[in-house]
Amino acid sequence: ADASHQLKTPLAGLKSTSELALKSQDPADWQAALLAVHDGADRTSRLASQLLSLARLRHIGEEGKVAPLDIVAVLRECVLDWAGREVARDHDLGLAELPSGPLWVRADGWAVRELLGNLIDNALRYTQAGSEITLGLCRHRDTVSLYVEDDGPGVPFEARERLLQPFERGGRQDTDGSGLGLAIVDSIAHQLGGRLSLSERCPHGLIVTLHLPLIDPQSDHDASRPGEPGATREMPS
Repeated sequence: ADASHQLKTPLAGLKSTSELALKSQDPADWQAALLAVHDGADRTSRLASQLLSLARLRHIGEEGKVAPLDIVAVLRECVLDWAGREVARDHDLGLAELPSGPLWVRADGWAVRELLGNLIDNALRYTQAGSEITLGLCRHRDTVSLYVEDDGPGVPFEARERLLQPFERGGRQDTDGSGLGLAIVDSIAHQLGGRLSLSERCPHGLIVTLHLPLIDPQSDHDASRPGEPGATREMPS
């Protein structure tokens, strides 16, 4: 029911905008309507894609054993990809210093990329232009913590748990986010045997951390340990 409502609202807006434009004889009205329809279609497409991702999460690993995945390589690849996108142009998106070697987790590649994409997209949407967004990894003995920190307005403590619920936006009405990003991330985290946590970044901002169990298929325990959040950043070129 929630999904149907979320799709119905933007579609009704598209219909209303197009109907008004069809009644006008002014090319300027047509141009404005086309821009509004384009933006609305983009938001609706993104919402449909996120709903599909939520449904797809039910089938993680059902087709057989999930292969080991180097989360260091996937993180670097995703951040470099997003740093080159138009949506990140007005933000300072970068990587903290990463381990020199691989860190292995057992996960579907598409699921981790979907998770990272939603974390980055959320940080871009809910922070003001010029904000610094940093992604990194912290290696522990048997786990790895993947974090995204920003210096935006942050989220009140009492609202953080609610942000993991579908269509919850923490009371924010000044963005076009759907409120599905962190719900998708939390679902993926549970499917991968991990957990998600939200904490405050001082003096202001938010840190979203994903804790995942490590595997070591080659019995190599000598991977380097990166710094904690706030370490030296590796900027995308």
